[in-house]
Amino acid sequence: IGVAALTVGGLALWSSITVAILERQREVAVIRALGAANSRVIQFFGFESAGLAIIALAFSVAIALPLSTALAGMLGQGTLFIAVPLSFSWTALAIWVFVLVAIVSLATWTPLRRALAVPPAIGLRYE
Repeated sequence: IGVAALTVGGLALWSSITVAILERQREVAVIRALGAANSRVIQFFGFESAGLAIIALAFSVAIALPLSTALAGMLGQGTLFIAVPLSFSWTALAIWVFVLVAIVSLATWTPLRRALAVPPAIGLRYE
């Protein structure tokens, strides 16, 4: 269940970051036309994506802990007729954070690389 939740959540985060960057290609062109270096644009969108990752991590932990406790109680009492203790794995959390950072980094870099390849003059043309 955890891998499925990580996959679905990762894809949702990937798509929201990708769409946010693709919809703002004109903004990338304006920033570059004003003289910002590519590294500054990458830094700007990287911080924004990192903020989304922190929010996603906070929400996922805040939802997962009570939900896990409730499911462990229902499974234990309803099926096994014993109390099932909830265990927390710091290793699993570290793996989740690592995967989250990888997803956010790739989701930011892939469309941003395409947006930075467009010259500012072409990016500023009316669509």
